[in-house]
Amino acid sequence: MVSHKGLINRMIRFTHSCFVLISIMSLTKSVCADDAVIVIEDLIVRAIDQADVPAMQTGAILDIRVHEGASVAAGTILAQLDDRHARLEQQIASVNSAIAERKQMDATESSLAKKKLARQEHHAKQGEIDVQIASIQANNQLQVLASEKSEAAAENELNRAVDARKRYVDSVSQSEIDALRLAFERSKLETQQAVFQSKVDELSAQAETISASAQKIAVEEARIGIERAKHDKEVQSLEAELAAFQSDLARLTVDQYQVVAPFDATVVELLRQKGEWVRAGEPLMRLIRLSELRAEGYVDADFRDALLSNAKTRLRLVGESEREIQRDGLKVFVSPEIDPVNHQVRFWVEFANPKHDVLPGMRMEMQMILAGDQ
Repeated sequence: MVSHKGLINRMIRFTHSCFVLISIMSLTKSVCADDAVIVIEDLIVRAIDQADVPAMQTGAILDIRVHEGASVAAGTILAQLDDRHARLEQQIASVNSAIAERKQMDATESSLAKKKLARQEHHAKQGEIDVQIASIQANNQLQVLASEKSEAAAENELNRAVDARKRYVDSVSQSEIDALRLAFERSKLETQQAVFQSKVDELSAQAETISASAQKIAVEEARIGIERAKHDKEVQSLEAELAAFQSDLARLTVDQYQVVAPFDATVVELLRQKGEWVRAGEPLMRLIRLSELRAEGYVDADFRDALLSNAKTRLRLVGESEREIQRDGLKVFVSPEIDPVNHQVRFWVEFANPKHDVLPGMRMEMQMILAGDQ
């Protein structure tokens, strides 16, 4: 007596053998007519694109602008969330961006740094000249030498007058001697003054040298100031760029409070109502695109190569309408996985549906036309 499991296995093998035999017979008959036509039945129409459209931000729903059954184009605003806080943040970011841009465009600091450098370089050159003058004055001993010569001459005249008076009292009067002594003392003072002035000139030369060194340091500081101005300018440029990015981010955030259609579709279900609070990521409505659909089905794996042969495919709606509705297949996909139980593979065929007269859930059959030389 045959077991129940064995009976089922035999039935499966018998059914598979009959299906293959019938298909081969149909194919052979069609080949005689130059073209082979393979008919595959029981395909289910399914949507290619469908989405539960979510809220991109958290907030209250201010308005839902569509109704169930409405046809919408990609980019259409479907709903509006409360975006008042986000708009204020956008305005703040926009003002900060404008301030940063103004700072970037302001060249005052750089110009002042360049002017300061030019002024310090001028002072440095003037200081170098002053050092040269002071050095020449400090090295000039002519006044000292002249004073010493005058002092020596005055002293000599005084000594001669004194010696003459010693020899002859009436040869030189006392008043003349006093005048000569006064001239000698004046010459001594002039010599001391010249020596003093010479030391002062040496100190002035040293002071001018130190001042010139200070001017050179000031020039270097001015150059560093220019480098700092350049660095600050670069920082301001980066800050302006950052502020622009923040402004763009704030604008994007505001845009995300609008729920838009991701593709051309039909609204099939509203999941939330006006006034409700939603969190980011929660769906508001469900959309389906009807302009392009696919018919899915299963076929014996022996026909997998035929499906992949780029043969012309034609779909026909069955059991749904009195009038004939046919569609040309646009794209065929065949799963690489074979069911080990029934030896079948899943496949689907995409087709255009411009009038939306074919709907998901309907049934179709497919005709696959193979050229006679294949």
